[in-house]
Amino acid sequence: MPQINEINEDFKRLAVAYNCHELYALSFCLFELEANDWRSYPTAKNALIFPIEGYASFQLDKQIFSINTGKCLHARPGKLLTITNQGKDTFRYIVIYYEGKVQPVFEIELKHYDDLIFKLEQIISYNTSLVLADTYRQEVLIEQFFELLFQDIQPAIILNDGNILETALEYIQNNYCKKITLSSLAKQVGTSETHLSYLFKKHLQIRPIDYLIDYRIREAISLLKSPERPLISEVARQVGYSDVDYFSRIFKKRMGFAPSKIKGW
Repeated sequence: MPQINEINEDFKRLAVAYNCHELYALSFCLFELEANDWRSYPTAKNALIFPIEGYASFQLDKQIFSINTGKCLHARPGKLLTITNQGKDTFRYIVIYYEGKVQPVFEIELKHYDDLIFKLEQIISYNTSLVLADTYRQEVLIEQFFELLFQDIQPAIILNDGNILETALEYIQNNYCKKITLSSLAKQVGTSETHLSYLFKKHLQIRPIDYLIDYRIREAISLLKSPERPLISEVARQVGYSDVDYFSRIFKKRMGFAPSKIKGW
């Protein structure tokens, strides 16, 4: 197995984007190009290209790649793509189109290539089916395909996810008295809002903002029970709420009673 730092950096970024649920509107298409034939068209989407049989040259503007089985080419939108069959037989290839953040053009040699192609051909076999069970089978195959495609990178992604979640929790605990939104929290820990929400839901079974609210309420209860007997408005301010009425509504919704009912207040 190659070391993580030996893997193409662009491929690693693509794996992270997939893990962050930032690749969507996936479509899988099979194409053929006869011997000595060529085709040219402007690219409209990100695309992963997997040769099945034969070999061809792919020119994206001024970049030229010779692609055969075992290699994958990533193309991006806004390029003029020219494909030329360089062999004597039909060149067959599968393209995965997707929408999301635009990724750079790159090629990479892949392990488990035959297994990947087998999965892709299975996925495509369900393209025209209207049976609900087949749609489910295709979704499972797509997930299995990407797990296999990125399996050498997954350990690094999992470790990074753990760091992201730990950093987010630490930031909330140290800054709950400040204004925090899902957007600002995601930027603080260097990930997308979607992926941050996914990590909280997966590991803590709660949304990030609900975790923040619960943490603030716990801190508010601690302050309300303190010997200093602070005003509710002061407690609200100390836990991040400038509007005491809003704080009281949030508190009652969470606890079932008003903050004034806390014992000792």
